[in-house]
Amino acid sequence: MIANLVGIAMAVLLAVVPPGNYGGDPGHTRKINSFHWQSVQTVVDFLVSCDATSGEAEVAKHIKTLNSLSNKILQKSTNMQGLAVDFAKDAARLHNFPYLQVDPKLKGEIAKVTRDIYVARFIPHLAAQIMGSESRMLLLDKNGLVQQRLEEIRLNTLYDGIAGKALENKDSFRLPSSYSPDNSDDIDLLLLCIQWLVTEMKDHERTLQEIKY
Repeated sequence: MIANLVGIAMAVLLAVVPPGNYGGDPGHTRKINSFHWQSVQTVVDFLVSCDATSGEAEVAKHIKTLNSLSNKILQKSTNMQGLAVDFAKDAARLHNFPYLQVDPKLKGEIAKVTRDIYVARFIPHLAAQIMGSESRMLLLDKNGLVQQRLEEIRLNTLYDGIAGKALENKDSFRLPSSYSPDNSDDIDLLLLCIQWLVTEMKDHERTLQEIKY
């Protein structure tokens, strides 16, 4: 009799708590972080591949591509974030069960990744604005410092990866202060946002890997 009751109780519990979500699975948040990582790689790869001599029709396509990516990041990330929050809340309701407790670090990481959504979607949006401005040639000049910086970012994200070592101060992708054409502010902001987000995503990945569930 007691065994049957225990069996029924466990069946009800397993029906309420999805398998693999015991204590708050960080995997949902890691998926958002990985999506942001892939999105940044896509933007950088795209900017490196663009030709500075493209005609206006081709430039218009580039702008459309970047704006579409910005919208996709916002929509997909927001949906994924909602799912991660829901799972964490469901797990938190069972805080009286030690085995099902949510790691307190998970809530903080969800909040940080939520903030990152708006930086991740801003990057292609800003790139699209630069593409349609007088700064386009400065951005796309294959012999220029901006493309050199973008290539450094591309190689860092490609070979070091999201689980790689944190960027050090000397790894700054920003333009040097001595390099200051009148139309370089937006480009400097673009590089700064990419560097900041790359650093954040690496930090998130390390923390999320440590979370137990």
